[in-house]
Amino acid sequence: MSENPNPAESAPANGPADGTAAPATGPATTPADNTPGAEALGDAGKKALDAMKSNWHSERDRRKELEQRIADLEAAKSAPDPRADRRIIRAELKAAAAGKFADVSDVFNNVDLTQFEVNEDGDVDASKLNAAIEDLLTRKPHLAATKRPRFEGSGDGGASGRESGPSQLTRADLKGKSPEWIAKAKAEGRLNTLLGLN
Repeated sequence: MSENPNPAESAPANGPADGTAAPATGPATTPADNTPGAEALGDAGKKALDAMKSNWHSERDRRKELEQRIADLEAAKSAPDPRADRRIIRAELKAAAAGKFADVSDVFNNVDLTQFEVNEDGDVDASKLNAAIEDLLTRKPHLAATKRPRFEGSGDGGASGRESGPSQLTRADLKGKSPEWIAKAKAEGRLNTLLGLN
């Protein structure tokens, strides 16, 4: 069995081979004391080395913190924005309810918007929207739009909708006519406007 004359060469630099910490046998060491060649630097060199190591550790910690913030921001960017989803759902619901309600805002007041989801393509399930609208119309039929047309009358301001009666005669039409002819026109109602009966 050969003996190792230099025990420092057989043990690792960080302590014994079994992984246990070497017992402390001297004064507490500073970071500069653990650096190879630190004893040759002197006190000023050790202080400079300690300051450099401290700066390095601070920069490393700051870099880790910034990397974590970047990772958090990236994760937040990829997460869906609930406000945008809510706007999409409201717009889809409004479009589906158009013409079915007297006031579309009644839909927003009576339908729970949280029951809908926006998929990855930005779409909302149309069958769910329609089912919610039909359910609301069943529960509250008084909210439905009335069936009467938006405009009553025709393009001529409703004139064609009036009952058409006999054509009316003017004073000029009566000039030169016999009393019998005028009596007949009166019986037919052709003088009503002239006589103020309309």
